Amino acid sequence: MNQQRFYLFILFELFFLIHASPQDFTQTIRGVVVDAVIKTPIPGANIIVLDTDPMIGTTTDRDGLFRIENVSVGRVSIKVSFIGYKPAFIRNAILKSGKELFLDLKLEENIEELEEVMVKAFARKDRPINEMAFVSARSFTIEETERYAGGLGDPSRMAQNFAGVLSAGDQRNDIVIRGNAPTGLLWRLDGINIPNPNHFGAMGSTGGPISMLNNNLLTNSDFYTGAFPAEFGNALSGVFDLNMRNGNNEKREYVGQIGFNGFEFGAEGPFSKNHLGSYLVNYRYSTLSVMNAIGFKVAEGAVPEYQDLSFKLNLPTKKAGRFTFTGIGGKSYIEFLQDEEYEGTYDNPVGLNTRSGTDMGVITLSNLYYINDKTWVKSFVSVAGMQVKNKIDSTNIDTGTEKLFYLEENAEFRYSFGTKLKKKINKRNNFDLGVIFDGFSIDYVDSVYLEEYNDLPFNNYMVMTNTRKKWIFLIQAFGQWQHHFNDRVSIYGGLHYQILTNNNTGALEPRFSVKWNVAKQQSFSFGYGLHSQIQPLIVYYTESLLPGGSYVQTNTELKPTKSHQWVLAYDNLLATNFRLKIETYYQYLFDVPVESNPTPYSMLNYGASFHQARMDSLVNEGTGKNMGLEFTLEKFFSNHYYALLTASIFDSKYKSLDGIERNTQFNGNYVVNALAGYEFKLGKKGLLSFDLKVVNAGGKRFLLIDKEQSEIEGWAVYDFTNAFEKRSDPYFRLDSRISFRLNQRKMSQEWAMDLQNIANRQNIFNQYYDATTNEVKFNYQMGFFPMFLYRINF
Repeated sequence: MNQQRFYLFILFELFFLIHASPQDFTQTIRGVVVDAVIKTPIPGANIIVLDTDPMIGTTTDRDGLFRIENVSVGRVSIKVSFIGYKPAFIRNAILKSGKELFLDLKLEENIEELEEVMVKAFARKDRPINEMAFVSARSFTIEETERYAGGLGDPSRMAQNFAGVLSAGDQRNDIVIRGNAPTGLLWRLDGINIPNPNHFGAMGSTGGPISMLNNNLLTNSDFYTGAFPAEFGNALSGVFDLNMRNGNNEKREYVGQIGFNGFEFGAEGPFSKNHLGSYLVNYRYSTLSVMNAIGFKVAEGAVPEYQDLSFKLNLPTKKAGRFTFTGIGGKSYIEFLQDEEYEGTYDNPVGLNTRSGTDMGVITLSNLYYINDKTWVKSFVSVAGMQVKNKIDSTNIDTGTEKLFYLEENAEFRYSFGTKLKKKINKRNNFDLGVIFDGFSIDYVDSVYLEEYNDLPFNNYMVMTNTRKKWIFLIQAFGQWQHHFNDRVSIYGGLHYQILTNNNTGALEPRFSVKWNVAKQQSFSFGYGLHSQIQPLIVYYTESLLPGGSYVQTNTELKPTKSHQWVLAYDNLLATNFRLKIETYYQYLFDVPVESNPTPYSMLNYGASFHQARMDSLVNEGTGKNMGLEFTLEKFFSNHYYALLTASIFDSKYKSLDGIERNTQFNGNYVVNALAGYEFKLGKKGLLSFDLKVVNAGGKRFLLIDKEQSEIEGWAVYDFTNAFEKRSDPYFRLDSRISFRLNQRKMSQEWAMDLQNIANRQNIFNQYYDATTNEVKFNYQMGFFPMFLYRINF
């Protein structure tokens, strides 16, 4: 009875908050309107808030800025127009009472003035922000990282809903793009390459269990899945081109958030009333660590500890251009310690104590300077670092004694400088030129205890890496050009060059694409690119043990892995908010590192775990191929709902030195995602949303365990001759999200509940051998898991 009274009280309070006051809360919409290519401000542009009576609107000032006050909170749609440009639309943006809405609006110049009426009624929300990208690219809003069930505010998990993208596992956010290994992904923030932005990320990986990227600070960004423009280098599978927004330069605003991922607090505002600059900062600390520290045992055994900080300082000047100082960094640590009740896990068996920590940070100072209204230069200097420490001790529970079994202390520091020139010759032609210099300072030290190797020079410890204070230099340069024949036909061409100076290996990579708008809403596109990527740096310095007990580095001369990529796309905007897209692709990979002995090992299966295996004696004689067909049917949010259906059929194969064609580890063959959500308006203050996601995909491929040999040896012995032929049962998962937003005077609040894997489906993760029972068993991915979030803006 008391519990029923409590829930009735909560419902009464909620009803009171929604209906206590009939006041219609309002907020301010601000923004800037710029040319889509050169980003110069457009003064005199018309801004209209749609569906208002009387109509609300304004025009931009000489700096392209606009301000509209007293707009009712809730969903708002904006139309922007200017003579000689195609109109732009922002549809169904959320306007909160606790935060001003700032819009960065870009207008595309008409090539032929007579065709302005043809395109006037259509807002191409389906296009990427980067005007150079014609194929395999899409933009996404930060709202989508939260709106999609299972997204958890993480760009990587959100992208798993897109065509051609597959999750590598529930425990981490590594993503497989068109069958490629997760290591092929490039992360960029504000146009600068950054290290793996995830907590507990292994050296050489691109993912982790928890993202450091805070969606409270990001703004609309692009995601690429192949044949991307020449400005993106040293990547094979895809690119996350993320943008961090500027802080509010007129008003101080704050955000507080509590969720399973952490306790957060953020602030933004102007430095002073007389300066147009602004600051933006957000700090987060692990929720489980806080709860554990105050005495609540919310996790059995290991408690992940992590914290991260993100910031951006925006400093415009009158004569020296705009300076920005940005940073993101985080620390993470976890312990798996034995006790009498410990049953072990697949990656930390009984008898071992594991202590693992990772640190990552990057700071960047950049300057954007306009030489004239057709030309700008952006230059930057950046320092980034990543450190991974793992210590595994064999332990005796009775005595409490420990003996070192494995030790890893690896660190990479990157010092970067780059500059990019953008020139708009006229409305038909524009080009970019750029160069990036990276200097890496590395320290790699790890070794493992092997009792049977009693003649090793380091007391039975086999050294896997032992390189200190080594410098590596990577130089990249690119040029790209775009020409519009008219409003229907455009072409793009580019060249990217990179060289690793330590072994003088590099590649010259041509890129080309063409787009043909066959009608107002329909287009065909074709793209080709040669892409290359150096190996994870730690791979070059893996030690090889010689018969006499000495070591030699056998991987130092490895060349970059290369990939020819072809894409053909059809895009149809069936209605203003309804899109159909079909893409087919073929990729041929070569110069892939494989083992010099004829084994199934290939670097195309690398990079989706908490620790990456060290393999010596590699040669660039492997190949691979990826091919597939992708389908996207999307109803953008309007009339209170959205829907997204994506389907991918693909095949991913590789050959090592033995010449046998095998499935890659990531060859799931198919994946289907279906998402939908509906939003109810509760009075003038509240928005209640329900979101649902269903995913069905081919099961994970893994190495089979030879049970008979494992029993003889006492540990898992794998059947490498049939590598990745076995596939587990299909992966199925159902997620949902319920959220409620409430606008109040000078603040807004949000409550949300994510329900992960509602059906509690046991999806197989991998196999392992239990030596105590002589059985081959399965580890499973995440079961049913609820996650709560509360946010307040004020």
